[in-house]
Amino acid sequence: MVMVDFDIGEAMMTINSLVRFTLAGLISALGLPGTLGMLNVVALGQATDPLPSWNEGIAKRTLLDFVARVTDPASKDFVPPEQRVATFDNDGTLWIEKPVYTQLAFVMDRVKELAPQHPDWLTTQPFQALLAGDMEQVAALGVPGLMELVGVTHAGMTVEAFAQIVTDWLAKARHPRFKRPYSELVYQPQLELLDFLRAHDFKTCIVSGGGLEFMRPWTEKIYGIPPAQVIGSTIATEYQLQHGKPVLMRLPKIDFIDDKAGKPVAIRQHLGVRPILAFGNSDGDLEMIQWTTAGPGPRLGLFVHHTDAGREYAYDRQSHVGKLDKVLDRINQSGTAESEWILVDMKRDWKKIFPWESSGQAQADPMHGTWKLIQLEGDALPDGVKTPEITFAEKGTVSGFAGVNRFQGSYTPKGESLFGPGLATTRMAGPPAAMQLEADFLQALRDVNQAKVKRDRLTFSADDLPLLIFQRVKTE
Repeated sequence: MVMVDFDIGEAMMTINSLVRFTLAGLISALGLPGTLGMLNVVALGQATDPLPSWNEGIAKRTLLDFVARVTDPASKDFVPPEQRVATFDNDGTLWIEKPVYTQLAFVMDRVKELAPQHPDWLTTQPFQALLAGDMEQVAALGVPGLMELVGVTHAGMTVEAFAQIVTDWLAKARHPRFKRPYSELVYQPQLELLDFLRAHDFKTCIVSGGGLEFMRPWTEKIYGIPPAQVIGSTIATEYQLQHGKPVLMRLPKIDFIDDKAGKPVAIRQHLGVRPILAFGNSDGDLEMIQWTTAGPGPRLGLFVHHTDAGREYAYDRQSHVGKLDKVLDRINQSGTAESEWILVDMKRDWKKIFPWESSGQAQADPMHGTWKLIQLEGDALPDGVKTPEITFAEKGTVSGFAGVNRFQGSYTPKGESLFGPGLATTRMAGPPAAMQLEADFLQALRDVNQAKVKRDRLTFSADDLPLLIFQRVKTE
């Protein structure tokens, strides 16, 4: 029986930083009636909720109120349709960005796909390190190494050829955790918000550190945002004549990185107008939202805060991807303009995250994720031993570390035992204290018949007697 008590309420760091600076930008890009008043909106909400995947709360109310005010001709905050521009970051704001930026996953897969044609890559950096999965070595090679990766994965082809490569990759690539196409790992609440804004004559745009030409082939299909309303990082492009035919060739050279202070500049250059609404999720979006909310008249700035390790990921200040640190400090400073920004708590504010997810899925599988043992049969763990961990995955599968050996098997929320005798383990020997801890831990797993999740604690019990207490491990 599983009881749920939820409150809805340094290599990878280096390489992802380079990716966001050189890949997010280029290297990220490179791999490296339209005016409803308040009464109308409320009435519409009573009939059909325009944001059904959003829980009731400050974030949802603020969005509905803002749109009502700026679209009501009788309101002092009315904004003409031609000035209703909303900008959205992409990675971590509209779709998933963990465990690495999607465009970096593209670079990695592209190198592996091309490797058979280049046997020398097995002994040549940075390809050797990437093919071996040695991300520490890739990071150590710095921007020059990443630029070489960009050269073979993003450049040396026409813009049309690159668009087709990206389209083909998205059709077959699968996320390592969710085993789904990246196009299915978009945020359902944001899709609803985009539709809601467009229904009220907003022009919705993407402003991302990711590659411009990496995004343009699919944003209209997934988000309803056409290529002309996508702003991103770019590599150099050159006009050439090939066999008498004019083409645009992509070159292995950074042109512009659309991140941090680059975002307001790019918005002005591409759109010619300051947005009245901007949505991001990281410190990389800070300047875009500062600039947006500093303008005259009604303004709204929002950040997605990733707080749901069960349904997606939980990360902020210490993350190597989508770091949210400076923004949290500014929002917490009362009396400042930044304190008026809205922090959208993924766990609290979104009923569902992905389009394929049921609204109640978060509570249906509360144990999903990795948990670290902190207490065994009422006692703290002995000093000097490695801490057991357990990971619950999809379809009732479980795996983990028992103290010396790894284990795997299945679990069921009902029955005399959650795990039964069917846990398989490796058979290595270890220090006596670690072996004893492992034996006690595995026996307790076989005995438990109840599980309770409360906030970030998981308690396994046998007939109401707590045997094992775990702390959720935040996923970075």
